[in-house]
Amino acid sequence: MSFNFYFQLFLLLAIFTGTKQKHSPNRIERIAKALNGVKVEIAFDATINFGQNGPLNSDDSSESNTANENQAAATTTGCSLNGVDLQADGFQRMCAEWPDLAPIYCYGKIIEAVNFWGARMLFQNDSKHFVDRPLKKEAKKIVEEFTSTFGGNELDVSKMNKQKVDQLAKFVRENFGRANGVLIAYTPEDWVENPPKLERIKDAEFKKWAKQLNELWKELSRKMPDLNCNPGQQNHSLICVPQPFVVPGGRFREFYYWDAYWIVKGLIASGMTTMVKNMCLNFAEMVNRFGFVPNGGRIYYDKRSQPSFFTFMVYDYFLATNDTKFLQEVLPVLEKELGHWSKNRSVEVEVGGKKQTFYQYRADSNIPRPESFCQDVQLVTNISNTQRKADIWKNVASTAESGWDFSSRFMKKDNSNKANPWNLVNLQTTDLLPVDLNALICGNLRMLGELFSKIGDKEKSAVYKNKFEKFRRAFQRLFYKKKHGVWYDFNIKSGKLHEEYYGSVTVPLFTRCYDTDDVGTAERMYNRLEKVGVLKHKFGVPTSNINSTQQWDFPNIWPSLAHMLIESLRQSGNKKMEEKAKELARQWLSANHQMYQNCGQHMWEKMAADTGVPGGGGEYVPQIGFGWTNGGVLDLLVTYGDEMTLQQMPNVECKQNAVVEEPAEFPPA
Repeated sequence: MSFNFYFQLFLLLAIFTGTKQKHSPNRIERIAKALNGVKVEIAFDATINFGQNGPLNSDDSSESNTANENQAAATTTGCSLNGVDLQADGFQRMCAEWPDLAPIYCYGKIIEAVNFWGARMLFQNDSKHFVDRPLKKEAKKIVEEFTSTFGGNELDVSKMNKQKVDQLAKFVRENFGRANGVLIAYTPEDWVENPPKLERIKDAEFKKWAKQLNELWKELSRKMPDLNCNPGQQNHSLICVPQPFVVPGGRFREFYYWDAYWIVKGLIASGMTTMVKNMCLNFAEMVNRFGFVPNGGRIYYDKRSQPSFFTFMVYDYFLATNDTKFLQEVLPVLEKELGHWSKNRSVEVEVGGKKQTFYQYRADSNIPRPESFCQDVQLVTNISNTQRKADIWKNVASTAESGWDFSSRFMKKDNSNKANPWNLVNLQTTDLLPVDLNALICGNLRMLGELFSKIGDKEKSAVYKNKFEKFRRAFQRLFYKKKHGVWYDFNIKSGKLHEEYYGSVTVPLFTRCYDTDDVGTAERMYNRLEKVGVLKHKFGVPTSNINSTQQWDFPNIWPSLAHMLIESLRQSGNKKMEEKAKELARQWLSANHQMYQNCGQHMWEKMAADTGVPGGGGEYVPQIGFGWTNGGVLDLLVTYGDEMTLQQMPNVECKQNAVVEEPAEFPPA
C-alpha cells in the first residue's frame, strides 16, 4: 500500500482517539475491530496486525494492564508457533550438518522469540537479516545463555514482559554481528575498465550504460574471509566456498543458484571468464558436498535447490573459452546434479501408454523458512492441525525451490474468497509438474550429449543424445497444448494442464526442447502471447495476467523471463520471430535504461510492465544491485551490438525509498 494510505490511516487513528487522550488498549481494540484485517506499518520500528482479537490480545477491562505489558505488546509481530515443536518427529528440518548452529538459525526458541518480538529485533522487519548475522561467541555458549536467561523448549515467547523483551534485545545486540559484515568485497582479477566486447555497442547511450554496469561487478563481487568452516566450530550461517563469486545485491548477500546463470552471461559479455570459472567451481563444490546446488549460500538453504542451470553455465563457459580440461573435470559433477533431480525430485506419469519420468519442485523441509520465518508462521496462524501446517510449509519451501516465490501459478484459486482468492495456504506445488523445470532437464540432457562429444566421449554422448530425444518426445506429448501453441504445467492430481499464461511457457523454446526443424513453433507461441494480451504493455512482457499481489505475477517483469523470451525467439530459426526478438530486446533494454536513469542510477531486481518503475509485491521491498538484471542487459547489448538503438520510452516517475544502511549495532541500545 502507498504512503498516502498509511498517512491517512494515521490521521484517522489520531482523530478517532483524540490526540490528547490516553491510547488505551480498550480504545485501540475498538479501532482494530473497525479495521479488521488491515496491516498497518508505522515507520520502520513497529508493526501492528489488526485481526479479530485486536493488536494487544487484551480484554475490554484492560485499562488496568501494566505499562510494561503494553509497551512489550506494541513491539510484537504476533508470529508465534503456538506450541508447535519443530523438533518433533515428522518435521523435516534444515541445517542437520550444523547441529550447533541449527537451534539458532534454523529452528528453536531463539529464532521464534526474535521473530515474535521482531518489530524491535529485526532490522527493517526482515527475518532474513537475523539469520544472516554472524555470532560473536561460540554457538553452544549462545544457546546456553539464552536457555538460562529465558528458558528452554517450555518458553512461551508470547508471554515475555517488557523486562524480558529488553533483555532479549540486549542478548541479540551482544551476541550477533552485522549481517553485511562477514563476506569481503573483492575486485575480480580479470575485471577491466573497457571490455573489448562492449565496443560492439554502437549506440552511445547504451555503450555508456554498459560501461557503468561493468563497474558494478566490482561492487557485487565477494570472497570468503579466513573463517573456520568446520560445521562444529562455525560461527556464521554462510555455506563456505573456495572461490570468489558475484552476489545479486541488496538483502541477497550470498550466492544464489539460478541468478548465477544471468550473472555468468553478463560476466562473459565483460570478458570475465575467470570469474565465471570460479563460480562454476563453487557450484561443483556444492554438488560434491550436498549432491545438488543449494538455493543459495546459507546453511538454511540446504534442503532445497533452484532451477537447474549449472549445466547451462558450464556450456556457455566452454563456448567462451574452449577449456577442455575443466570440461573433463566438471562433467561427472553435472551428471551427479542431474542424478539428484532423478532420484529426489522425479515422478512417473503415464504418457502414450508408457510410464515416463518427469520432474517437480519438492523441497526436503516442512518447517518455516528461517529467512522468512515470520511470514511462514503467520501464514498458518488460523490452522490448528499440525500436519496441515507442515504440508503448507513444504509447499512454501517447494515453491521457493522453483525460484517463483510466489505466484498464482502454483496456487489453487479459492473462488469462495472474493477478497483474496490467491492465498499461499492453497499452494499446490508438490502436485504439479512444472513445464520450466522439465524443459531445463531436457536442456541438460541435450547439452550433456554435446559436451561429452567435445571431450571425445562418443559413447556417453550417444547415451545422452538418446535420452534427450526420448524425453523431448514425451515432454511434447505431456506439456504441449497444440491448440494454443504453447506448453503448460501439468497437474498430477487432476491429470490436466494448467492452461493459463505464465512466463514459463517460453522456457521449452529457450532450452530447445522441441522439434527444431519446425520453425513455426516459435511463431505459434508468439501468436498465443499476442492473443492473451501480454505483448501490449509499454515496458515489457509481464510474468502473468493475474494481479495476485505476489511478486511473480502481473505487473512484474523478471529479467530471467524477459531474457529467455528474447533468446528463444532470436534462436528460433524463424526470420519473422528473430525480428520480434529484436523489438522485445529494444523495449526491455530501453525500459531498464530509463529506470536506471530515473530511479537513483540503480539496477533493480524487477520492473512493473505497466508503469516502468521497480516492481513490488511479495515478501520484501524492491532490491537493487542487481546481478541477473545487469547480466541479462549486458548479454543482450553485446549480442545485438550495432543493431541495437535506444528507444524513446514513456516518462516514468520513480518514488522509491532511499536505501537504509545497516547500523553498526542492532537493536539500538
